[in-house]
Amino acid sequence: MAQSWPHLEEFRFGSVTRQLDSPSITFIGLVHLIQHCRHLRDFAMSFHACSIDIDCKPFSDTIPNDKITSIFVGISPIVDCIAVAGQLHALLPNLTTVNAARIQAPFPFDHTKSEWMRVDEFLMVLTEGAKIREKIGRVSRECLLPT
Repeated sequence: MAQSWPHLEEFRFGSVTRQLDSPSITFIGLVHLIQHCRHLRDFAMSFHACSIDIDCKPFSDTIPNDKITSIFVGISPIVDCIAVAGQLHALLPNLTTVNAARIQAPFPFDHTKSEWMRVDEFLMVLTEGAKIREKIGRVSRECLLPT
């Protein structure tokens, strides 16, 4: 689907439904969306968020999208929020906010809101760390310039 719409700028899929069905889209599906829709600047969708092998395709071939700064994940189930935050940061380096559904969802979705809040906190740390690394890199390059 993502390959059919390479100029897609906004994507909303199943993120505002009131049904509490487990989403069929996986993290790999999100990677394909980012990989093939280079103009994407906003998306909202529920997906299974879990750690994936970052050394395998399509993750290893995907150019990060720096246009997306916030996403809405609905009631996406999540496993290993630290890994998910790291992977999201690698794919979406300017992502600073992850919004989840505000409803109190029943089991098995009852913990998703708090887990996504943790991802949001980890993203703040990762983003700040990236800014610091960039600044240190600039200073290092300036120090190496011939006078």
